[in-house]
Amino acid sequence: MNYPYGASIEDAYKKLQYDIYHVKNRSVSLYIATLIKRRSCLLHNLRNNNRYEILVTGGAGFIGSHIVDAYVKRGHNVVVIDNLSTGNRKNLNPKARFYQLILKIARCLFRFQKEKPQVVNHQAALASLRLATKEPEVLVDSNIAGTMNVLLASGRTKIKRFLFASSCSVLGHPKKLPATEATPIEPLSPYAYTKYANER
Repeated sequence: MNYPYGASIEDAYKKLQYDIYHVKNRSVSLYIATLIKRRSCLLHNLRNNNRYEILVTGGAGFIGSHIVDAYVKRGHNVVVIDNLSTGNRKNLNPKARFYQLILKIARCLFRFQKEKPQVVNHQAALASLRLATKEPEVLVDSNIAGTMNVLLASGRTKIKRFLFASSCSVLGHPKKLPATEATPIEPLSPYAYTKYANER
């Protein structure tokens, strides 16, 4: 899946649309990670050859680590914040600076102020089925309070771009696929509600 980095923004989005319709016989998780890597690079890499200071939350997770790898490959300076509750140190890119932090604590803001990122890619979230069913308040507190703190820190650092990873779970069970921006929002789980709340 070679990506046309030299293409226009419009051509790149057409390529993504084409890929979505030709998803047969692919690993779904790897395919989703590939799409997210492409989307996260799109705004920052197709316009010019500038290098950015980028902070990725959840950069030790499966999807987050793929995004970090893509940024590093393009020559950006990357900082990763992850509490390793579900992420793994083995996923970390050795060229990225890593801080093991909980997003909703004050030290997170201090780290933003010190690193001064230009771009924040917020991938961190708890998606535990056990928490969603037995302790939904923990999941809600982590996902919503954590995102609020990241947004506050980003605002005070005066970043240029903020990318937020939502979830198709906010759509529930769409009657028509592929889903579009017009697909009704029908979150069916505490995790989906936290993602929708952060979108709002």
